[in-house]
Amino acid sequence: MKKIVIVSPFYNGLYKYTRPLYEELDDNYKKYEFVHIGNPNMTFDINEIEDITDKLVEKIISEKPDIIHYNYGTYDVEQLIPYKLNKRGFSCIQILTYHSLQLDLFKKINHIEYDIEANKYMGLMNGYVFFTKYAKNIFYEKYTNSSTKFVIAKHPATHLDCHVSEKIKNKLDKEFKIDRSKPIATLLGYPSHWKDSTPIVKLINKYPEINFVVAGPWWMEKIIKENPNIDIDKLCNLIIVNKELDNDEFNYAMDLGIGLFPYKYFKSFQGSGLLPNYLYRGINVLVSDIEPLKEYTENVIDIYNESELFKRFEYVIKNNRVDKDNSFSYEEHAKIIDNLYKEF
Repeated sequence: MKKIVIVSPFYNGLYKYTRPLYEELDDNYKKYEFVHIGNPNMTFDINEIEDITDKLVEKIISEKPDIIHYNYGTYDVEQLIPYKLNKRGFSCIQILTYHSLQLDLFKKINHIEYDIEANKYMGLMNGYVFFTKYAKNIFYEKYTNSSTKFVIAKHPATHLDCHVSEKIKNKLDKEFKIDRSKPIATLLGYPSHWKDSTPIVKLINKYPEINFVVAGPWWMEKIIKENPNIDIDKLCNLIIVNKELDNDEFNYAMDLGIGLFPYKYFKSFQGSGLLPNYLYRGINVLVSDIEPLKEYTENVIDIYNESELFKRFEYVIKNNRVDKDNSFSYEEHAKIIDNLYKEF
């Protein structure tokens, strides 16, 4: 029986993706033994990074895995593990799920050696999981080993279609000051560089009868910065929930109404982890016409064309439900990843 160590941070969106994947694999793929390890906290302190990665490397070596399956992003310390394992003389099959197009942790803390090594080892894996063809193509622009094995697997719905009780919904209605009897459009998650609030403000001004719920930390600052001529206090149909949502809050918020994905090109953006949640739940969405979002849905538009933006928004609000897309399930996701494991 092959032992597979799944490596990921134990916090943030990567944990929301990786933990359900680990549980799906551990429950249903008994031909393997799975272990899940990772760092519980984000840090930018070099001494702490080295201490954490040394401990994780010791743990991995003690497990004697046949395969290590990495999941790390731009600022996650786990990206240093392949380099440190090699320095220890340990080798096995190594797979990376390609979550980030660029690794900037060690640029941020000005550690040139680790920055070079982390990015180098990103391109030296035996196999890869890509969420889109776009991500795969970007990878091969950076790394030339075209013989490497890979699969393209749809990003699964990380917030599974969980039931939120009416009691919790009523509590959150009051806490977030939301009237569920009105049409609602939602914009959730972190205010990342690739999310653009300007078309959303246009919609807010155009449709005062519709409530817009923007939920996640630091959205207030982003909206003010990107729309300097607005008085945000006068946007009576804008509801900002200025916090990171827990699982119940996310499931509640997604069910409020349609999803908004006003994304623009950004060098590290390779796809959305939130969009599959709406599509998996059968909730309609308004999506920017950029790569790689076209690979998720054909329902995409030029959000900077006002007439197209307004016309499509009105259609989506009136047709707020679509067929549930089960291809975004963890069951389907795990099957594709197992196909890569079989290659080794």
